Order: sequence, then structure tokens, then C-alpha cells
Amino acid sequence: MGNGEIPGMLTREQLSDEIERGEIDTVLTVFPDMYGRLMGKRVTGRFFQEHVAADGIHACDYLLACDMEMDTVPGYAFSNWERGYGDVHLAPDLSTLRRAAWLPRTARWCCATCTRTPATPPSRWRRVGYCSGSSSAHARPVSW
Repeated sequence: MGNGEIPGMLTREQLSDEIERGEIDTVLTVFPDMYGRLMGKRVTGRFFQEHVAADGIHACDYLLACDMEMDTVPGYAFSNWERGYGDVHLAPDLSTLRRAAWLPRTARWCCATCTRTPATPPSRWRRVGYCSGSSSAHARPVSW
């Protein structure tokens, strides 16, 4: 490890190669909730390559407004019974791609939870619920 590389990290090209060889078949698209748990979706490797890597994916905003027992918590303006539960966009950041050491044939991708607002300048984005890296153009991380 003297070359400065972090074990398990993947580039998009490496991930594609491992998916083609059958070494990775699942990609976890995740973000931390307010307790630090990784929430999100599992997608097949092929679906990740063809749809998610370039544009991201959506997840229910309920995942940002529930307690440890996964019950809804009242008082959130963006996610509640009165307004309903919508989606947040999980913005792609391929610099966070790595193997999920605890799951065989699985990669993990951390991402920003965002709402799509192309008119919002990047200087006004708030990074909440974000693992690391940068969010995609035309996305604003959700704050609660």
C-alpha cells in the first residue's frame, strides 16, 4: 500500500470490467441518514452501468425522516403525512466507488441526497446527508 491507494476503491472502468467478468453483480447506492446508517437502493451491476452511473437514481425521502425503528418522525417540512412522501435524487459521485467488503460480489457508492433545481447556483447548495465528493450539476442537497 505504499503507492497511496486506498484498498477496495474502484474507478468506473474497473467496476465495468468486474461487472463484465461477473465479479461484481450488485451496487449499493447509499447515503447516510441522520443516525449515520447507510440508506438507499441495491441495483444490479448492469443497471448501474446503463442508468445510474451517469444520472444518479431516486430514493424515497422517507429514509431521511424516520427513527431507528424506521417509524416516521413528525415535524419535517419536506417529508410528512400531510405533504406526502416524495423522492430525493441520489447524485452520482464516482470517486466514492469501492468494494463492499462485508458483501460478496458487491460494490458501494456513496452519494448526495438532492432535489433537482437547475436554477440554484452551486454556491447556494447545502451538503447534508452526503458521504464525500461532489454532487452532480443541477442538483441541490436536501437539508432538513
